[in-house]
Amino acid sequence: MSYSRWSNSVWYTYWLNADHVNKNEEIFVICDFLGSVFIKYLNMKKIKVVMDKLSKKFKWASKKQLKELKGYILEFKKEVEYEYKDRE
Repeated sequence: MSYSRWSNSVWYTYWLNADHVNKNEEIFVICDFLGSVFIKYLNMKKIKVVMDKLSKKFKWASKKQLKELKGYILEFKKEVEYEYKDRE
């Protein structure tokens, strides 16, 4: 599932479908013009830590762009939690 695309954002973000059975293994992908970053759901427990790391990785991004990216990450987390709610 795509959360953002090049046509309306500086980010191309999506949920990498790998048929995992454990929500902690689900992967969120962030693409920019330099490459891709893969983040497991497990590593998203503390959004502040994630965003601090991403702001260092994407030094070129404005605060507004990082806020937009945070929204996509939070949407991914919410959807993973919904997907796995009956499996736990």
